[in-house]
Amino acid sequence: MAPSEILPRTRREPQRVVVTGIGLVTPLGHDHQVVFERLCQGESAIAPIRSFDVSTLPLKHAAVLPALDAAAFGISERERHILDSVQESALIAAEIAVRDSGLDLPRQAIRGNHQPSPGKPRMGTAIGMSHAAYEPIRTALEKLGSGRIRQVSPHALNQSRPCGCAALVSIRYRLQGPMLSQNAASATGALNVISAYEAIRSGRADVMIAGGADSGVNPLCLAIFSQNLTGSRVGRCRPFDGERDGVVLGEGAALVVMESREHALARGARIHGEMIGYGQRSDAHDMSVIPAEATGLTLSIEEALRDAGLESGEVGYINAHGTATLRNDIGEATAIRRFFPDPARAPWVSGTKGQLGHMLAASGSAEFVVALLASRDDRVPPTAGLENPDPNCELRHVMGKAIRTPVPYALSLSIGMGGMNSAIVVRGEKGPAAPKAG
Repeated sequence: MAPSEILPRTRREPQRVVVTGIGLVTPLGHDHQVVFERLCQGESAIAPIRSFDVSTLPLKHAAVLPALDAAAFGISERERHILDSVQESALIAAEIAVRDSGLDLPRQAIRGNHQPSPGKPRMGTAIGMSHAAYEPIRTALEKLGSGRIRQVSPHALNQSRPCGCAALVSIRYRLQGPMLSQNAASATGALNVISAYEAIRSGRADVMIAGGADSGVNPLCLAIFSQNLTGSRVGRCRPFDGERDGVVLGEGAALVVMESREHALARGARIHGEMIGYGQRSDAHDMSVIPAEATGLTLSIEEALRDAGLESGEVGYINAHGTATLRNDIGEATAIRRFFPDPARAPWVSGTKGQLGHMLAASGSAEFVVALLASRDDRVPPTAGLENPDPNCELRHVMGKAIRTPVPYALSLSIGMGGMNSAIVVRGEKGPAAPKAG
């Protein structure tokens, strides 16, 4: 393999990075246009949990994925046998994103490839989960505890690894470029998008499939979010509302195809929009409590604006992390007001967790997509569940239904336990879309 196939011979200028494919698997659907429209209409997927017994749990609501035909997205029954449900969601989201991008990629089985097709050394993945998958570990421990050691699946570790989704997607499409997997709690999806952006911007890759996949809809997550007092007992997620009592868990996957603009234009790709810059800073404070002044998020917003070369007045919309927890909402609002102090002139602000639930690792990348589509379409979705804003969370909120307003640039914010913060600046591609190319 010639060195030029992997890295350029001479150092190039930083590459512009665009989004050409979107793959969503969410509780509100899997077509990104449909999901965005439902968000704009204020629809919510949060409902009582019916898939397992929650009678002993204080948290009884979640945003659950609708059933999908895995075979329609190229996943065989043999493959399903060795996949966790989160990995299956990631593979479906990847296939949707690749189809949407128009990229001509090989498909191969995720196991048992004796004669693999030619690979793509300048294409890679950056996909993460926020924690090990629940079901494979629960099943293995149950069998181990009852002495049925020979019944423990040899696939249990591969099914539960947080890096498994990145590996499986790279195997499916023979992507031999960077394979990255950030694990950053609720900021996981956003930080993987940032990792992909850096790989392309630096010239180390032409194409990356990036984002997050996860599920908090299981007894363990519900128990933890109950015990740490961040889950909603009433089963409504009401970010920034004076009556908010916590988040509602969700599940899904949100992946995007990111390319250098040069590569996308050369193949005649349709472009959804562009990532302009980012900030990524730590609170260095506590594993679960955001400080009142939201130091890390404040620094992240400042860095993102500088990286993008923007003044604060150029941002038209902020997609907030918005967990509907008492301290996080106040801290996030404080950080936003530091850069946009006049509510009448500030960007519009909304969050989607009142509709999609908290998709954990997938939240940051799903919200990145929402920010991108809001800028592309000049349309801002509302914060579902927000009826009476907390005076401590005074912002330029969107409530009820979407509004149409110019969004030259949008900002997507993510906050993860441990003090992991990110802010990403995007710009939607305005005007008629170019045709997709194969």
